[in-house]
Amino acid sequence: MRLQTGIITQKLEETSRFFVEHFGFREKFASEWFILLHAPASEANELAIMLPDQPQVRLAGFQKPYRGSGVWLILESDSVTADYDRLRGAGLPIELPLTEEEWGDTHFVVRDPNGILVDIVQRREVGHEA
Repeated sequence: MRLQTGIITQKLEETSRFFVEHFGFREKFASEWFILLHAPASEANELAIMLPDQPQVRLAGFQKPYRGSGVWLILESDSVTADYDRLRGAGLPIELPLTEEEWGDTHFVVRDPNGILVDIVQRREVGHEA
């Protein structure tokens, strides 16, 4: 089993552009109302972006757009410091500056066009002495 995620939003193109331009996602499929992206490291890691209120989508729970809280995305980085410098240099507002957490993550947070928090994380070893 693998995990994929989707965002229902009026900002279809803006959301796609955000993940393509800033995180290297690639378009796998696109229509007027639905875009499927995949992560640069693996085509198995997909992000679906869909316009709300599509008559061809049968489930009512897939009709309404994201409402602004309760969701975040995590992107794992091989070089979080380089990503931080690159995204800050691109003018993205940084919600949480580069931070080393006691539980082993180094990360920072930005927001996508819908207000969804995107946590860019690099794992590190903690509590191990040489």
